[in-house]
Formats: sequence, structure tokens, C-alpha cells
Amino acid sequence: MKKILSIVLALVLCLTTGVFVVYASSYDADYHKWSQTQSSDSLMKKYGCVVVAQAIMLRDSGVETSSSFNPDVYRDWEYQNGYLDSGFYQTSFAGPEKYAQQKGKTLKFQGKSSSSIENKIKENVKNGYYSIVQATVKLSDGTTSGHYMLVNNQSSSNGTIYCYNWGNPGQKLWDVATTLHAVFTYIPESPFIYIDIPQVQYRIKNVATGKYLNASGTYKNGNYTTTDVGVAALNTSAASQKWNALLDSLGYKLHNDSNSKVLNPFGSSASAGDNVCLWDFVAGDATQRWKFQQVSGGYVIHNVYSPNNVVTVDGTNVVLKAYSAGNNNQIWVMEPTAVETFKFDVNVNADGTAYNSGHGNVTFDVTINGTKVADDVRDFCEQYQSGTTYTINDIKVTGCFKNNGSASFSGTTKNENTAITIPIVTQHSFDSGRITTAATC
Repeated sequence: MKKILSIVLALVLCLTTGVFVVYASSYDADYHKWSQTQSSDSLMKKYGCVVVAQAIMLRDSGVETSSSFNPDVYRDWEYQNGYLDSGFYQTSFAGPEKYAQQKGKTLKFQGKSSSSIENKIKENVKNGYYSIVQATVKLSDGTTSGHYMLVNNQSSSNGTIYCYNWGNPGQKLWDVATTLHAVFTYIPESPFIYIDIPQVQYRIKNVATGKYLNASGTYKNGNYTTTDVGVAALNTSAASQKWNALLDSLGYKLHNDSNSKVLNPFGSSASAGDNVCLWDFVAGDATQRWKFQQVSGGYVIHNVYSPNNVVTVDGTNVVLKAYSAGNNNQIWVMEPTAVETFKFDVNVNADGTAYNSGHGNVTFDVTINGTKVADDVRDFCEQYQSGTTYTINDIKVTGCFKNNGSASFSGTTKNENTAITIPIVTQHSFDSGRITTAATC
């Protein structure tokens, strides 16, 4: 299970002499951890960040699946096809699109954006597109330099943006970048749009079988023995059917409640056909991380290291297989073992002062999931599940006050407390050019 460092001999085209020179490069077996520093080519070490970013994208998108592929191999292809010149400058950023076409696949280069860059990155993450960011970054010696990084699509579209940077797949963009200059967007053939799920405990039910993901029995492979994972009928008291979802910079870990081990494909590359079992948690191991794609009927659980391979029922066993749209053996229902609720609170702010228990001059109606649950109330605070729809309307303000905000509020609760504030201000009357507070106040 341990990742080993692969030693790869790469042929590099020497444009000035027309001959091939052999470089011995040591790229990590985990493509998420590729870095230009792992090349023995001095130009790659100095200028190869964009080549590395594109190479990681080609592997992550499934365009390239060969274990012999690495950034030096892609650099050679760019040289030979005119996308990289003798000075190591990118002549065009459309190289990945052409490379994909030669492989019979699709990775469309949408173009370059130089404005609203952070918003564009978040939009790309939300849509399942790839982003290569051009930025000025801080170096360890205190200086700055131009740099290119691929965005890790586990990034939240509304939160922290992570990048693959210098072998670290969980680098926070703003921990290293000082200025963003541009983002280059690439659209895969079938974008996987991942969503965040609450970090709670689940039973995970397969749609095809109606059975639950279950850790039991023994799996042996060579000298290794561990707990196997399959599916079984519901047993509400079985810890082996309870999974704790915890999110980190790589993705979700699924800890089984019967021990401290995590859901894990047996093998170092999360390949199609690999058996799914439990294994000790290894920090930084992307094969032990998962992403959730919402589809009709539930979720598809993608492996972070090999996103095209997903958790699949095979008889009573569970394995990784290539994603197949609409295959119910690959669709899972995430059932929280305890329903988590969050506070939904409606308050008033009068002239800058918060009134958290209502205000005598304000009433309103509350509708939850299409049903009116409160009529002309002065205060409202209840617990609801994430995904609850709400409307606050018929807001009435009396006395010397007036509504200083929206006539109504509506939305959907998230995995957090929701607070709605109705702002009101004192109305004033004018007397011979003087402002005086209304007598009713």
C-alpha cells in the first residue's frame, strides 16, 4: 500500500543539436505530488511549473492513464509539437487540448481570463472545469517569482482555493500567491461536479441492492491482511455500517466506526478492479480520499487519486470500477445516523441596536418548506435541517419606525446556523427646517 518513488528515464529532444539526451528524473508515483524539482532537466527545474500543471491535469482528467507518463514525457511532446520553444516558453496554452485529441479524448481549452480571476476560479470549480493560475508567489528566501499552478478541484467553490504546488496538492492559494495575473480554463469531456456533504456519521446504502456499505470479514492479498468491505442488509446496531465523513485539503476520509481505519482501495494507484477494504489512515495519501458527485437518486463516490474510478458493488463485494452514468451499482444514498439540525433565527435591528428577542414595533410571517408556521410574530428561533427552504414576509413596522431593508427574505438553509436580520430605523418629522423625532416615539 505504500507509495514508492518511481525512477523514470525520459528522452528529451535537444533542439539545438537535433539529438536526444537521456535525463534520469525521479517523479513521485502519486501524480498529485509531481513537482518541477523532481526533474533532472535544469530548464524543467527552473521554468517547468506550467508543464507540470498541465501534466497533472492530463492525469487527473483521465486523458492520460499510462504509469510511464510524467511531466518530462509531456514536455517532450510539447517540444515536438511546437507548444514549447527552445527558450522553454509556451507558444500556446492549447497543448493539452491537442494532446487529448491525439488520445481520442476531449479537454477543451476555453481561454485565458485576466479579470475577476478568483471568481472565475470558483466558477470553474463549481462547473467541474480545470484552472491553471498564473501568479506572483512568495519563495522561501523571501523573494517573489512568477509561477503557474493547477487548482485542486476539491476546492470549495465558495471557500478556500487549494492548488497543486511544489509537490503539495493541498497548498492554499493565498498562502503562497501575492498577485493573480490570469487563469487558463480547460473543460473536460464529462465534468465531474463535486459537492460538499455535512461532516457527520452516515450509513451508506447502495441503490441497486438496497444494502449498506459494511466492513466485515477478512481480505488477504500477498502478505497483507485487512478488513474487507462489502454490502450487507441493514443492521442499525452495527458499527461496521457507520462511516464518519471528515474533510481535509485532499478530500473526504471515510472512517469506519468499528475501528480507526478508513475506506481504502487495495493497491497504490486506485485502479479499476481494485478491491475496497479498510486500511490505517495515511496522511497525504490521495487514494484514501473521496469526492461526492450528486446524481439522480444519490451520490457517486469518486476516488481522489483516480477520479474516473468510483465505489461500485460487485455481487456482495465492493470494488473500484470506471464511472458509468446511470449505473445504480455506483449510486449511494448517504443516510445520517442522527439528523443534524441548525438554528434558524429571525431578529430585528433598530437604529443599530440588535433586538434578539423581538421588537414591539415589528411583526412578520414565517413559511418553512412551503407551509406557514408563524403568523404576525415578533420573534422566531427554531432548529431545522440543512436544505430547509424559508420565506420571511408580510413584515409590518409600526409607530415611529420604518423598514430599512427588504420587504421579504427567502432562501435555503445550509450546514450552519442561519440568522435573518430585519433592519428598522426611526422616522423623523420636519418642522420649519428642523428635524425632530416623531411624537409617537
